[in-house]
Amino acid sequence: MSDFATVCASCGTPVGQGGQAPQQAAYMTQQQPQASQQPQYQQPQQPQPPQYQQPQAPQYQQPQAQPYAPQPLQPQYQQPPAQPYAPQPQPQYQQPPMQPYAPQQPQQSPAKEKGKSKTKFIVLGIVAVVVVAVVVAGILTNGFGLFGGDDPGIKDPVVKDPIKIDSPVVGLWRNVDDFGVITQYQFKEDGTCTLAAYYKDGTEDVLTSKFRVTATDLTLYERVYEGEKIEGEKTFPFKVTGDKFDFDGEILTLVPAEDEAMVLANPRDKYPPVVETFSKNLALVTLGSKYGYVDETGKEVIPVIYDAVGNFSEGMVRVTLNGKAGYLDYTGKEIVPLKYDDGWPFYEGMAAVKLGTKYGFIDVTGKEVVSPKYDNFLSFKNGFALVKTAEKWGVIDITGKEIVAPKYDGMAVFNEGMAWVRIGEKRGFIDATGKEIVSPRYDDCASFYEGLARVWTAGKIGYIDKTGKEVIAPKYDKADNLRDGFARVWVGDKIGYIDKTGKEIVAPKYDDAAYFYEGMARVKLGDKWGVIDSTGKEVVAPTYDMVNNFNDGLSRVQAGTKVGFIDKTGKVIVELKYDDAFNFAEGYSRVKLNGKFGFIDKTGKEIVAPKYDDLDNFSGGIARVKLGDKWGFVDTTGKEIVAPKYDGVLNSQDGMARVRIGEKRGFIDKTGKEVVAPKYDDADSYFFGMSRVKMGTKWGYIDKTGTEVIAIKYDAANNFVDTSLQYVPPAE
Repeated sequence: MSDFATVCASCGTPVGQGGQAPQQAAYMTQQQPQASQQPQYQQPQQPQPPQYQQPQAPQYQQPQAQPYAPQPLQPQYQQPPAQPYAPQPQPQYQQPPMQPYAPQQPQQSPAKEKGKSKTKFIVLGIVAVVVVAVVVAGILTNGFGLFGGDDPGIKDPVVKDPIKIDSPVVGLWRNVDDFGVITQYQFKEDGTCTLAAYYKDGTEDVLTSKFRVTATDLTLYERVYEGEKIEGEKTFPFKVTGDKFDFDGEILTLVPAEDEAMVLANPRDKYPPVVETFSKNLALVTLGSKYGYVDETGKEVIPVIYDAVGNFSEGMVRVTLNGKAGYLDYTGKEIVPLKYDDGWPFYEGMAAVKLGTKYGFIDVTGKEVVSPKYDNFLSFKNGFALVKTAEKWGVIDITGKEIVAPKYDGMAVFNEGMAWVRIGEKRGFIDATGKEIVSPRYDDCASFYEGLARVWTAGKIGYIDKTGKEVIAPKYDKADNLRDGFARVWVGDKIGYIDKTGKEIVAPKYDDAAYFYEGMARVKLGDKWGVIDSTGKEVVAPTYDMVNNFNDGLSRVQAGTKVGFIDKTGKVIVELKYDDAFNFAEGYSRVKLNGKFGFIDKTGKEIVAPKYDDLDNFSGGIARVKLGDKWGFVDTTGKEIVAPKYDGVLNSQDGMARVRIGEKRGFIDKTGKEVVAPKYDDADSYFFGMSRVKMGTKWGYIDKTGTEVIAIKYDAANNFVDTSLQYVPPAE
């Protein structure tokens, strides 16, 4: 076993051969170590400041909807990193690329992309209604799909009027996740509940529902979402203890009655979120070789005078002028003077800075919490940063205190309160206090996931818990981290599954197998695929030529050359008669028959008979379709709101869709009305109500009425982004 000896200083990405840093930060993406690649030792590289590249305007490409051609699962197993994260600062500054702006995020949750996050909060909101209703016993079980109008499990409504609820827990409940996304549930005595979800980009979702409640469960019978009223019934059990509601590990907290008015008036205030949102949207612009930011009125909030500017992170942006770096806030105020040789984005309220050859940390006020004295670093995550001095690694907390003095040859970031460490070629674990829970004795190990960590001894893999106990002694040839309560394990070429207790729910016997999705996993025996449930039971015996992962309760299956869909019981919901089919999006699937494309709903009903030469998924209730060489749009009833007449179109975003005639671009709204006639040489989708447009060689901005709000005068321009995600330290 050997080590990644060098890691990117700004993001913790292990540096590969030749000192080239991978594209994504390992500690940010938290990619699970895979089981078949043996990491090689990398010589540490001296940190270099980042280089920016001249922005380039996006080039229009003709949209194509390629037929779906699923491939059999071929998992790539890589041996987990047997070496420490050894941070390497970022490369030299580069001028910001001129493509649609994608701001750096301090962390990205695999499961919390905004779209997914919204769906989760909608489901949580409805179930949370339960919480605030009564104090009862029970465990939350399956049966979601609350907001879909075509859920076959929903019956006709029985009760039309809300029933008055007399309960001491009627009130306001909240949850704030690790990424600052807030959900707020206001439960009233009239049997209604309003869910509001507040996202980091400043957007909100609001949903209201009505229900009946008993001592053991809740029956939802009416809900209104995005202005649409949907009636039907579905019943859910729940569990609430005191002022806490536990839903699959998500904890909701009851807001004291005396604080309700304050929280309702300002849901993004400090009670209890860890972020505040100021709803300030700016866009990066360029004049010659200088960079700055403008607001929606065209005001240069950050003057276009800097040699380089970064992406906003937690409300702060790094700027460089004449070789020195400092920080400004979203108003353009200088928070940190331009005195450092380099600087990195803020994570958890702290940013790494460089002075000479040493690294330290500043807070959002510009205070040097840690003076530049370390040889290398890894930015803060979960309250801790890794630091290096004299070739040894240690840990500091948010105050700069050394929790672990630099003494290890290598170590990883903390995950689930534990971090692996290395002395020589042996690895063990420490907890967040720096205590050695497992002395370095394993040949290799991986970070903790869902309470267990993989460990290697003599080429075999097992699992330990956070006390250091071997839940499964090393015996497998390959193994995954736990995911949704299960992990795949290998004996030779055969694959099985274990659960989080270490129990083998499926002995290794399959030739191929996938992760669990929606409680189901696809497995392969020989050349046929089937499906098992979370108990290991074969719900569908391996009989299909291909089975896809479950999505919205359905799985695409193929037998011979025909495809259809099955549900979780194995029942065929959509007859296997199509030449191709795609996963459902907004309740509809694209299907192909005899070279033509159409749409079906989740019951298999053809909403649009296969007649188009190409089409794409629904987005915002409309989908682009192609007939001959022209594009138009249909709605979810199959009605052509725009007959195919454009040379090119893009899917709707922010209520507007870009269209093209020849080489000129314009926009239509969701009704098909041409709001902006095709006249621009280039244009991008709308972000926060603004689109950047190009005329000749210059860029400017238009609003949703087509008005040129910011004159077309810039050499390059990026999309508007919310810069106002200011970090607020948690209350002590």
